[in-house]
Amino acid sequence: MDRQIIDAPAQDQSPSASNGYKPAVQTGNSQEQLNRIAIASLLIVAGLVLLANQLGFLPAFGGGGIWEWMALIAGGVLLAVSAVRVVSPDVEANIGVLILGGILLFTGASQILDFDPDTFWPALLIIIGVSVLAKRVADR
Repeated sequence: MDRQIIDAPAQDQSPSASNGYKPAVQTGNSQEQLNRIAIASLLIVAGLVLLANQLGFLPAFGGGGIWEWMALIAGGVLLAVSAVRVVSPDVEANIGVLILGGILLFTGASQILDFDPDTFWPALLIIIGVSVLAKRVADR
């Protein structure tokens, strides 16, 4: 883990100084932290889906199995990460994560919820358009 010490003003900087200076530790930039949270979330969700399948708790709607559930939930996590990227001013939005999340979400939903795949492309275009608008509004 990269750590940087942020220094206080150029006065007496010893920890025992009377001004109570203590160095703040910064663990990296926001983009890197969001990527780590996204990867950890995907691993946790994949583990939970596999465990639910092994214990027999995974609901079987339509024709969906374990891989459709993983696609549905991973797509949801990636779309949530994209939403955070869009509204956060210090993190760059990534259209590739948005598209991948949409594809996974709709692929899983089409099997599990008997979702009509013909509505996939218009819905994906709407999501991308809303994302672009939200980023423009957040930048102002």
